[in-house]
Amino acid sequence: MHLLERYRDKYRVYNDDVQGTAGITLAGMINATRVKGTQLKDEKYLFLGAGSAGIGLANLLCSALVEQGMTLADARSRIHMFDVNGLLEASRTDLFDFQRPYAHPHAPTRDFVAAIKDLKPTTIIGVSTIGGAFNQAVIEAMSAVNERPVILALSNPTSCAECTPEQAYTWSKGKALYAAGVPFSPV
Repeated sequence: MHLLERYRDKYRVYNDDVQGTAGITLAGMINATRVKGTQLKDEKYLFLGAGSAGIGLANLLCSALVEQGMTLADARSRIHMFDVNGLLEASRTDLFDFQRPYAHPHAPTRDFVAAIKDLKPTTIIGVSTIGGAFNQAVIEAMSAVNERPVILALSNPTSCAECTPEQAYTWSKGKALYAAGVPFSPV
């Protein structure tokens, strides 16, 4: 993130982990809204992982939300992030400058399922590299607050994917819209 920021006005720079993942994922998010009959600005997003890939995706998502008529502040308010130390929230002092726009006023929590129940995101995005992080409790919590939960398990390699398609579909009783960052066998 810092290298992209430093050189963006001087050189043509590109980071596939930040920008490539963001572009492909945004396309998937747009298609998910088409299936659901909504728009990106109608959705609410919770990321598991707040590193450069997650922040790059969140920034591109904000650009798309602004294109749909939202202010940048309103767009950022639709995006919540969770890292190894819990929900990014305003009282945290351990955040990098590029994470601060996504640290909203909220009670501190280190419980991802509790964050889902409280924030009621329509989409969860896994960029944590923690294989299995979207466990049955996570998928069931998403299914309880959404008719069609969007589950994006983007971490790779396969062993680091937050969940498999089969898990997402089974635990959501077939309601989930799922995409992954790694290839899986057809379900």
